[in-house]
Amino acid sequence: MIFSPEGLPGPGHTGRETLDAEGSLIIRNVMTLDAGSYMVVLETSRGRRSATEQIPIKEADVEPTEPAPISRNPPLSLSGGSAIALIAAASVAGLVLVGNVLFTFIQKLRSG
Repeated sequence: MIFSPEGLPGPGHTGRETLDAEGSLIIRNVMTLDAGSYMVVLETSRGRRSATEQIPIKEADVEPTEPAPISRNPPLSLSGGSAIALIAAASVAGLVLVGNVLFTFIQKLRSG
C-alpha cells in the first residue's frame, strides 16, 4: 500500500509518490523497479470498487547528458560587418544630432 484511505503514506511509500487533487498517483524519478501491478480501491457509502492496472516501464535508450553551462551575462562581441554597421549608424546619428543643434542655434540667432 502506497497511501491509506486517509491519504497517509503506507508501507509501500518511498517518498517519491504523491496524490494529486483528482486522486492520480504521481511518481517522481521513475525507475524500472516501479513497473508492476497497481491497484486502486474506492470505498464509499455506496459500496466498494477496485481496479488493477499493469504499468510497464521501459529503460531509456539513451544515456542522460550533462546540461550545458549557462552564462548569466554573456560577453558582447562585435566583429566584421556588425562592428562596421554599428560604427556607421552611430556616426550618422551623431551627425544628425549635431545638425539639429546647429539648425536650432541658427534659427534662434535669426529670430532674436
